[in-house]
Amino acid sequence: YDDKQIICNSIKSQHDCDGEVKYNIAIVDYGLRKDIIEALNARGCKVTVVPSSDAVCFVSESKPDGIVICGGAKPLNYEQQKVNENILCDLVKLQIPLLGIDYGHQLMATYVGGTCEKMKNGHRGGNCPVTETATGRTFITQQNHGFVVKQVPENKAIVSHINTNDKSCEGLEYTQFKGISVQFIPESEIGRKNFDGIYEKFLNIINTCK
Repeated sequence: YDDKQIICNSIKSQHDCDGEVKYNIAIVDYGLRKDIIEALNARGCKVTVVPSSDAVCFVSESKPDGIVICGGAKPLNYEQQKVNENILCDLVKLQIPLLGIDYGHQLMATYVGGTCEKMKNGHRGGNCPVTETATGRTFITQQNHGFVVKQVPENKAIVSHINTNDKSCEGLEYTQFKGISVQFIPESEIGRKNFDGIYEKFLNIINTCK
Protein backbone atom coordinates (compact mmCIF):
# COMPACT_ATOMS: atom_id res chain seq x y z
CA TYR A 1 0.00 0.00 0.00
CA ASP A 2 0.99 3.59 -0.55
CA ASP A 3 2.14 4.91 2.83
CA LYS A 4 0.03 8.02 2.26
CA GLN A 5 -3.08 5.84 2.24
CA ILE A 6 -2.38 4.19 5.60
CA ILE A 7 -3.12 5.34 9.12
CA CYS A 8 -1.21 3.02 11.45
CA ASN A 9 -1.77 2.61 15.19
CA SER A 10 -4.13 5.59 15.30
CA ILE A 11 -5.80 6.78 18.46
CA LYS A 12 -9.54 7.31 18.30
CA SER A 13 -10.33 10.08 15.82
CA GLN A 14 -13.43 11.53 14.19
CA HIS A 15 -14.00 12.49 10.57
CA ASP A 16 -17.08 14.53 9.65
CA CYS A 17 -18.75 14.62 6.26
CA ASP A 18 -19.27 17.95 4.49
CA GLY A 19 -23.06 17.81 4.33
CA GLU A 20 -25.86 16.29 6.40
CA VAL A 21 -24.83 13.42 8.65
CA LYS A 22 -26.97 10.42 7.70
CA TYR A 23 -25.04 7.66 9.44
CA ASN A 24 -22.60 7.24 12.32
CA ILE A 25 -19.97 4.64 11.47
CA ALA A 26 -17.26 3.15 13.66
CA ILE A 27 -14.18 1.76 11.94
CA VAL A 28 -12.18 -0.86 13.82
CA ASP A 29 -8.62 -0.17 12.76
CA TYR A 30 -6.27 -3.04 11.99
CA GLY A 31 -4.32 -0.85 9.56
CA LEU A 32 -6.65 1.63 7.92
CA ARG A 33 -6.73 3.13 4.43
CA LYS A 34 -7.53 6.82 4.29
CA ASP A 35 -9.71 6.40 1.21
CA ILE A 36 -12.17 4.22 3.15
CA ILE A 37 -12.83 7.15 5.48
CA GLU A 38 -13.19 9.50 2.51
CA ALA A 39 -15.60 7.14 0.74
CA LEU A 40 -17.85 6.93 3.80
CA ASN A 41 -17.69 10.70 4.38
CA ALA A 42 -18.78 11.24 0.77
CA ARG A 43 -21.88 9.14 1.47
CA GLY A 44 -23.01 11.15 4.47
CA CYS A 45 -21.24 9.16 7.17
CA LYS A 46 -19.61 10.59 10.26
CA VAL A 47 -16.68 8.24 10.88
CA THR A 48 -15.00 7.41 14.18
CA VAL A 49 -11.80 5.37 13.96
CA VAL A 50 -11.36 3.04 16.93
CA PRO A 51 -8.23 1.03 17.81
CA SER A 52 -9.14 -2.66 17.98
CA SER A 53 -8.22 -2.83 21.68
CA ASP A 54 -10.96 -0.29 22.52
CA ALA A 55 -13.50 -1.28 19.89
CA VAL A 56 -16.04 -3.19 21.98
CA CYS A 57 -16.11 -0.58 24.76
CA PHE A 58 -16.53 2.32 22.33
CA VAL A 59 -19.19 0.63 20.22
CA SER A 60 -21.13 -0.49 23.30
CA GLU A 61 -21.25 3.07 24.60
CA SER A 62 -21.82 5.02 21.38
CA LYS A 63 -24.01 2.52 19.47
CA PRO A 64 -23.06 3.54 15.90
CA ASP A 65 -25.31 2.70 12.97
CA GLY A 66 -22.69 0.42 11.46
CA ILE A 67 -19.21 -1.02 12.04
CA VAL A 68 -16.46 -1.37 9.45
CA ILE A 69 -13.62 -3.81 10.13
CA CYS A 70 -10.62 -3.33 7.89
CA GLY A 71 -6.90 -3.80 7.78
CA GLY A 72 -3.95 -5.19 5.93
CA ALA A 73 -2.03 -8.40 6.53
CA LYS A 74 -3.45 -11.32 8.51
CA PRO A 75 -1.53 -11.77 11.79
CA LEU A 76 1.01 -14.58 11.62
CA ASN A 77 0.75 -14.95 15.39
CA TYR A 78 -1.96 -17.46 16.40
CA GLU A 79 -2.59 -15.79 19.76
CA GLN A 80 -3.20 -12.37 18.17
CA GLN A 81 -5.57 -13.91 15.64
CA LYS A 82 -7.59 -15.47 18.48
CA VAL A 83 -7.71 -12.10 20.27
CA ASN A 84 -9.06 -10.49 17.09
CA GLU A 85 -11.65 -13.25 16.68
CA ASN A 86 -12.82 -12.70 20.28
CA ILE A 87 -13.18 -8.96 19.62
CA LEU A 88 -15.28 -9.70 16.53
CA CYS A 89 -17.41 -12.16 18.50
CA ASP A 90 -18.25 -9.43 21.01
CA LEU A 91 -19.03 -6.96 18.21
CA VAL A 92 -21.39 -9.42 16.50
CA LYS A 93 -23.32 -9.79 19.76
CA LEU A 94 -24.13 -6.06 19.65
CA GLN A 95 -26.29 -6.74 16.55
CA ILE A 96 -24.98 -3.74 14.61
CA PRO A 97 -24.45 -4.16 10.83
CA LEU A 98 -20.89 -5.08 9.88
CA LEU A 99 -18.76 -4.50 6.81
CA GLY A 100 -15.45 -6.35 6.54
CA ILE A 101 -12.74 -5.16 4.13
CA ASP A 102 -9.46 -6.95 3.32
CA TYR A 103 -8.30 -8.49 6.63
CA GLY A 104 -11.77 -7.74 8.00
CA HIS A 105 -13.16 -10.12 5.35
CA GLN A 106 -10.82 -12.88 6.47
CA LEU A 107 -11.61 -12.28 10.13
CA MET A 108 -15.37 -12.43 9.59
CA ALA A 109 -15.04 -15.56 7.45
CA THR A 110 -13.07 -17.44 10.10
CA TYR A 111 -15.58 -16.31 12.74
CA VAL A 112 -18.35 -18.25 10.97
CA GLY A 113 -16.19 -21.36 10.54
CA GLY A 114 -14.30 -20.65 7.34
CA THR A 115 -10.56 -21.04 6.90
CA CYS A 116 -7.81 -18.84 5.47
CA GLU A 117 -4.96 -20.31 3.45
CA LYS A 118 -1.72 -18.71 2.35
CA MET A 119 -1.61 -18.26 -1.41
CA LYS A 120 1.32 -19.29 -3.57
CA ASN A 121 0.91 -16.01 -5.45
CA GLY A 122 -1.15 -13.33 -3.75
CA HIS A 123 -3.55 -10.92 -5.41
CA ARG A 124 -1.73 -7.62 -5.73
CA GLY A 125 -2.23 -4.51 -7.81
CA GLY A 126 -5.00 -2.32 -9.17
CA ASN A 127 -6.20 -4.59 -11.97
CA CYS A 128 -7.63 -7.67 -10.23
CA PRO A 129 -10.94 -8.77 -11.84
CA VAL A 130 -13.82 -9.79 -9.56
CA THR A 131 -17.19 -11.23 -10.55
CA GLU A 132 -20.41 -10.63 -8.61
CA THR A 133 -22.10 -14.01 -8.38
CA ALA A 134 -25.70 -12.73 -8.30
CA THR A 135 -25.42 -10.76 -11.55
CA GLY A 136 -22.39 -12.20 -13.34
CA ARG A 137 -21.02 -8.67 -13.62
CA THR A 138 -17.23 -8.37 -13.61
CA PHE A 139 -15.29 -5.31 -12.51
CA ILE A 140 -11.68 -4.38 -11.79
CA THR A 141 -10.56 -4.07 -8.16
CA GLN A 142 -7.56 -3.02 -6.11
CA GLN A 143 -6.03 -5.73 -3.91
CA ASN A 144 -2.96 -6.50 -1.84
CA HIS A 145 -3.22 -9.76 0.09
CA GLY A 146 -1.49 -13.10 0.43
CA PHE A 147 -4.23 -15.16 2.15
CA VAL A 148 -7.51 -16.39 0.70
CA VAL A 149 -10.79 -17.47 2.36
CA LYS A 150 -11.73 -21.14 1.96
CA GLN A 151 -14.44 -23.60 3.04
CA VAL A 152 -17.04 -21.25 4.50
CA PRO A 153 -20.11 -23.19 5.76
CA GLU A 154 -22.99 -22.65 3.31
CA ASN A 155 -25.54 -22.26 6.11
CA LYS A 156 -23.60 -19.34 7.61
CA ALA A 157 -22.49 -17.28 4.60
CA ILE A 158 -23.15 -16.98 0.88
CA VAL A 159 -20.33 -16.27 -1.56
CA SER A 160 -21.19 -12.93 -3.19
CA HIS A 161 -18.00 -12.33 -5.20
CA ILE A 162 -15.30 -14.52 -6.71
CA ASN A 163 -11.97 -13.79 -8.30
CA THR A 164 -12.56 -14.02 -12.04
CA ASN A 165 -9.21 -15.68 -12.71
CA ASP A 166 -8.75 -18.29 -9.98
CA LYS A 167 -12.38 -18.47 -8.66
CA SER A 168 -11.29 -17.81 -5.07
CA CYS A 169 -13.68 -16.17 -2.61
CA GLU A 170 -13.71 -12.36 -2.81
CA GLY A 171 -16.90 -11.56 -0.91
CA LEU A 172 -19.45 -12.99 1.52
CA GLU A 173 -22.97 -12.20 2.71
CA TYR A 174 -23.64 -13.54 6.20
CA THR A 175 -26.86 -15.30 7.11
CA GLN A 176 -26.62 -15.43 10.93
CA PHE A 177 -25.98 -11.71 11.45
CA LYS A 178 -26.34 -8.56 9.38
CA GLY A 179 -23.03 -8.22 7.60
CA ILE A 180 -21.08 -8.42 4.37
CA SER A 181 -17.36 -8.60 3.64
CA VAL A 182 -15.06 -8.26 0.65
CA GLN A 183 -11.41 -9.08 0.08
CA PHE A 184 -10.87 -6.21 -2.36
CA ILE A 185 -10.83 -2.47 -1.60
CA PRO A 186 -14.24 -0.98 -2.53
CA GLU A 187 -14.10 1.88 -5.00
CA SER A 188 -14.32 5.22 -3.28
CA GLU A 189 -15.53 7.40 -6.14
CA ILE A 190 -19.30 7.74 -6.53
CA GLY A 191 -20.79 7.08 -9.95
CA ARG A 192 -17.91 5.28 -11.64
CA LYS A 193 -18.76 3.03 -14.58
CA ASN A 194 -17.44 -0.08 -12.83
CA PHE A 195 -18.51 0.96 -9.38
CA ASP A 196 -18.91 -2.13 -7.17
CA GLY A 197 -21.67 -0.80 -4.89
CA ILE A 198 -20.24 -2.25 -1.67
CA TYR A 199 -20.66 0.87 0.45
CA GLU A 200 -24.21 1.34 -0.85
CA LYS A 201 -25.09 -2.25 0.00
CA PHE A 202 -23.73 -1.77 3.52
CA LEU A 203 -25.72 1.45 4.03
CA ASN A 204 -28.85 -0.27 2.72
CA ILE A 205 -28.39 -2.94 5.40
CA ILE A 206 -28.19 -0.16 7.97
CA ASN A 207 -31.40 1.39 6.61
CA THR A 208 -33.28 -1.88 7.06
CA CYS A 209 -32.22 -1.97 10.71
CA LYS A 210 -33.37 1.56 11.57
